[in-house]
Amino acid sequence: MEFQYGYSQVKDKPEPINPESLTDKPGKHIAKDAAKMWLLFRILPFVIYDIIEESEQHFAVFELLMKISSLLLAPVISLESVSLLKRLVEQFLSDFINVFEKPLTPKMHYLVHCPRLILLCGPLVRLWNMRFEGKHKDFKKIAKNASFKNITLSLAKSEQRSLMEKLANPASHALFSDMPLQKGPSKYLTGESLASAKEHFRRVSDVPKECTVYVCDCKWVTLHGTKYICNECSLILRAENEKPVFGDLLGIWIANDTDVLFRVAELETLGFNDTLNSYEVEKLGQAQAALHIAPHNLLSYEVVHKWEVDHKVFINTKHDLSDLCDS
Repeated sequence: MEFQYGYSQVKDKPEPINPESLTDKPGKHIAKDAAKMWLLFRILPFVIYDIIEESEQHFAVFELLMKISSLLLAPVISLESVSLLKRLVEQFLSDFINVFEKPLTPKMHYLVHCPRLILLCGPLVRLWNMRFEGKHKDFKKIAKNASFKNITLSLAKSEQRSLMEKLANPASHALFSDMPLQKGPSKYLTGESLASAKEHFRRVSDVPKECTVYVCDCKWVTLHGTKYICNECSLILRAENEKPVFGDLLGIWIANDTDVLFRVAELETLGFNDTLNSYEVEKLGQAQAALHIAPHNLLSYEVVHKWEVDHKVFINTKHDLSDLCDS
């Protein structure tokens, strides 16, 4: 049975794994790019959930690594979490040696220095290597058709031309565009629907009714590079009782082609599942009216997707949300 990826994950969907790459033969390993390996790392507990045993020592080591990864990628991290990270790293390295009976690699040793670097430089996700990996991938594509007589000069000139094009046409880049949003198929509201939408914009986004000329109902919208599609993703709305509150995206309103309002159905967060490194959620017990929220009021701009395991629904986030909920 094929795993059901969310629309924001399809581009990083990992290819099937060759069984030989799972052996200890020299030169055999899982070869994937960083983004695909990261997604595989996050979905693996869901894929093998049926065969995971609670007393399995090997998976317990993997659980520690998932916790470490979540903390390292957190956009906000407290001193308490840094101390927790230090203890988790020590336990992970010790358990890895005892359980797998293999020596540590240099990259695993680097984890020891991460808590100290966070104290010096802040959250390490701001310094992570993924952006450099992305640029390197672009250079490798260019190099296939470049002159190898002076490959560094060829790559430098290609990058200069690309940068000049972006500076000459800033609208092509999400960060510099005068129109930071793109919208999909939409229809304009009229009559009572328009009046209701104007009232919601006034209450939620402080947009005066007289300033709202028209409102359209959209299927999807892209804001600063993040794509939101109705009925295909969930949002991280806010923090409540030190837990994140999620909501299913039901609809998108756009007023005057500038202001955006999301209509969401709030979900109840039941708790955190350590095995899946995910939050268990369910629909609220009683029927609730749709909640309206502006993008700048979200706890995080990240879109998340729901996965079902053993008749329960879970949401996996890219990073730890604990300190974001406390801030």
